[in-house]
This record gives sequence, structure tokens and C-alpha cells, in this order.
Amino acid sequence: MADPKVMVPVINVNGDSFKKDPEAFIDFAFKSSVMGSSADRNDRERPYDGQPWTYYGERGQQEIKGLTMRDLHDCIVRAILGFGARNGNGLLQMNLDKGTWTPTDVYMVNREKIEPLSLIQNTCNEIEEMMGIFPNLPKSTPPAEDLMDFLMQQVEGPMLGD
Repeated sequence: MADPKVMVPVINVNGDSFKKDPEAFIDFAFKSSVMGSSADRNDRERPYDGQPWTYYGERGQQEIKGLTMRDLHDCIVRAILGFGARNGNGLLQMNLDKGTWTPTDVYMVNREKIEPLSLIQNTCNEIEEMMGIFPNLPKSTPPAEDLMDFLMQQVEGPMLGD
């Protein structure tokens, strides 16, 4: 089970802070709970202090090894094609399943359906897959069912805001 001392901030949707600027408040809560103190930094020296199972935490310390630039290209293409497949493009799904996709298949993906941060996450997952380490979760990551219980327990904990 996860360390009970770890606190995950929860948004107080009834608080004045939320009512005044809900987007800024949600952005703050997401960044502080997931991305850690490096949420507003992009220098290479920023700490890996986000949630351990994210690329902002311990998982993000993994060095990319044994891949070529073409491999990285293929990971990006597969991540983009995955959006098309998940949004109902059966041909893309079939091409991904069979390994018969081509880079030009990206033009069949509805770009409006691509969520940029999810694309980055999916690309990192594809890189882990190609390195043979997916899912590269730290030993400190609780099993999925325990993680959900842990996060739900945080709702009953201290609230951000007022």
C-alpha cells in the first residue's frame, strides 16, 4: 500500500479560489500534485519530484538506451496513429496490430482529436515498449487497485483553497 504520509492535493470546488479563477486553480492543482516542483521549469537540472509513476517523478529518470533516431521516429508515429485508432479508425487499428503502418498514415488521423500532453505520454510509452521495459513503473508504485483506493482516500483528506 502507498505511503500514508504522501498527500495528493484535492481541488475544493466550493472554495473562493476556485470560483474566482477555476482554470488557474485546476492548473495549479494538477501541476503541484502530478508534476511536483518542476511544473514551471524546463531546465535539465530540475528535480524528478512528481508522482513516482509519472515522467515528472522517478519514472522520468530512465535513460533512453539502445534506440536509433529512426526508432524514436517510429515511436512518435505509433503514438500519433494510436489516437486515430482509439477514435474509431479501424484501418489504423488494423495497421498497428499487424505492424503494416507507414509514416504517411499519420495523415489519416484527425488532428483535432490529438491531446498534446497525451501524445507525449503515449510517445514515452512507445519508447519504453521499444526498449523492452514497458511499463517502467518504480517499485514504489502501488498496484492499480491500491492506487485508486489511495487517491480516493485523499478526497477525504485536507482540501486546497480556502
